[in-house]
Amino acid sequence: MKKSLLCFLAVVCLVAMFATTLVACKPDNQDPPTPPEPEKIAVTGVSLDKTAVSLLVNETAQLKATVAPADADNKRVTWTSSDNNVAEVSVTGVVTAKANGTATITAKTTDGGFTATCTVTVSSIEVTGIDISATSASLNLGEQLVLAVELLPENASNKNVMWTTSNESVAIVNNGVVTALKAGEAVITATTVSGNLRANCTVTVSGQGIDYSTYTHIKTVEDYKKIVPGNGKYCLDNDIDFGGEDVGCIGNSGDYTKVNFTGVFDGRGYSIKNAYFVSNGKDTETGENNNSDCAMFWKVNAGGAVRNVNFVDCVSEGLVYNAIVAVWVEGGTIENCYIQGHVANNNDYWDGWTLGGMIACVIKVENGVPARIRNCIVYGTSAGITYGLVGSNYTESPTHRAVENCYMITAMDGTPMNMVGDISAEWSGGAQPAFDCYSITAEEALVADTFKVLNPYYWVVEDGRVPYLRTEEGIVRDHQGYELKIIVIVDATKEISLGSGQKKLSVEFKPAGQEVSLNWASSDETVVKVDNAGILTPVSTGTATITITTSDGYTATCIVTVVD
Repeated sequence: MKKSLLCFLAVVCLVAMFATTLVACKPDNQDPPTPPEPEKIAVTGVSLDKTAVSLLVNETAQLKATVAPADADNKRVTWTSSDNNVAEVSVTGVVTAKANGTATITAKTTDGGFTATCTVTVSSIEVTGIDISATSASLNLGEQLVLAVELLPENASNKNVMWTTSNESVAIVNNGVVTALKAGEAVITATTVSGNLRANCTVTVSGQGIDYSTYTHIKTVEDYKKIVPGNGKYCLDNDIDFGGEDVGCIGNSGDYTKVNFTGVFDGRGYSIKNAYFVSNGKDTETGENNNSDCAMFWKVNAGGAVRNVNFVDCVSEGLVYNAIVAVWVEGGTIENCYIQGHVANNNDYWDGWTLGGMIACVIKVENGVPARIRNCIVYGTSAGITYGLVGSNYTESPTHRAVENCYMITAMDGTPMNMVGDISAEWSGGAQPAFDCYSITAEEALVADTFKVLNPYYWVVEDGRVPYLRTEEGIVRDHQGYELKIIVIVDATKEISLGSGQKKLSVEFKPAGQEVSLNWASSDETVVKVDNAGILTPVSTGTATITITTSDGYTATCIVTVVD
């Protein structure tokens, strides 16, 4: 019995010692067991808020995809179209109708690849009529005519037209702008993109005027940058907007072999806008650009001319000689130009002596040929010791009409500036080169009949407003603060063709904004019908009179001739 007890106690001791050893060997910093990751909530499907959509060409629709379940972890979808030519879809589900037809828009989940679709049917509203602003026109060489078209109905899906000319040697057309190139006749045609409807204008070009077919045509900023000094001939075909870009001189003071412009730059009534003229001349000592002489042209010499240009919101700002049009005009001509902008000197170069003029810095005689600045209007401000319409002159003759028929217009609260700069008398021996010129404020410029001395062929002066240069055919260009006169317009005569479809007669009222009910009537509905919106429908060839009567008894008539 004692032996058994002793054995039992020995076993207990061994077990206790083994347990103590195990406890002593266990690490004190052992991490608790990691719990299992929660299961991700997978996508089980997708649906769209629309399963079918009908759109007109160019219309849009927003599709919304709903992914199930609502608490799915990944709700992203991708969008595709079965035919992008008919309908396109953006990454956010915006559908854009492009052309007639049917396309299937599919939303697909990135988790699981579930899909939902929407059938998009695209249709269009066809053009029923085309009208042109003039059916005939007479132009001189170099003149331009802007043709406009009106398509019916107003909400037609595709209102683009194609312009063609029957004789490119006589007249060309670009987006409705017709340019006369040589004597002869050309038919300008506007055709709807469907090709079913057309409208014509017969242009007759006479041999009088400037032959612009011999000119280099400037249409873009890049075209402008290719103009070089010399005796080339250039003309604007449309407005050129530089958007505040730096524009180097045509010619420069650093290369004395290429400083003179003896050719012609004819704006034809178009505008150079938002140009910041800078010098591309070099300092004679350092060879670095000194920005001392800033203008569109460095020199306009004998035989050279800048004419018929609007300079709108243009800036010239440099160290010494600054102007908008030319630094030096030596025997050259600046005429029929409108200059609006700012000229300033920004440094104390030459001990603070600076020179600036809105049109030119210096004008002078070259080899007996006097400079001429005439029929121009300057509207803006200048800064510097010497400034004005022209900075200074070397005319050396009190009788030479170097500057004539010009106006210097300053701001409402500004002091009228000198026509020619302050020190011109010292340089010219006391000569006064300005004749029939006036320096006034904008407030004075608003007085009616102020601008009688200006050639009305080039300038538009209405209701006492500041005049603005126009093209020879009388098209007024954009100008801040200048408003077109609103008058009652009802076409006195109108020619339409059976092949051009419907037309619309437009009526404008003076004063504008009146709400007047009109009654329209045709004298012969077998020739042409008219509805209450003024839309004409040609029926057969012949002539009929359309009468428009207002609710208060005023009438106007239009004679409509329908041709094949």
